[in-house]
Amino acid sequence: MSRGVEGKSKRCIELIDLVRVLPREQRVWRVLEFEAFGGREFSEIEEGASSDVSGYRLSEDELLEVASSVDQTINAVVVAANGDSEFSCLLGSGSSGQFSREIFKCLEVVAESNEAEGEVEVDIGKYERCRVIIDIHDSSSVTLGINADVPGWAGTLSAFAKI
Repeated sequence: MSRGVEGKSKRCIELIDLVRVLPREQRVWRVLEFEAFGGREFSEIEEGASSDVSGYRLSEDELLEVASSVDQTINAVVVAANGDSEFSCLLGSGSSGQFSREIFKCLEVVAESNEAEGEVEVDIGKYERCRVIIDIHDSSSVTLGINADVPGWAGTLSAFAKI
């Protein structure tokens, strides 16, 4: 089972705010959607996310670097797994684009199940291999999905709720 939390804030919530509350692991990340501006050019990530159904690949350190250079995150959907082999299993089990569609469906389930802000448990089937799902929408609405197998997941959701 995965745990999901959705929250809204009166201030802009930045990708770095979320990355900082996550326990450090050597995850592989796939950026499925990205629109931001800041101290560097993000067009490679934005184009890679929109043109490749498997998303734009980043290591944990690269995500931290990108997140640190963002001044404002407009929209972002970023998914983590334990490694490229995990993503290969996820990506290889369906038609082109199914992975992205299924991740967006998972986010919709969290949003619909979570009309009041707080935690919700979601069964995401074969996408349980996803360790973390981050969705930032319009700079102020955020959904954080974290697999219950991630060490420290409860503390992570607690820290997220305080952002």
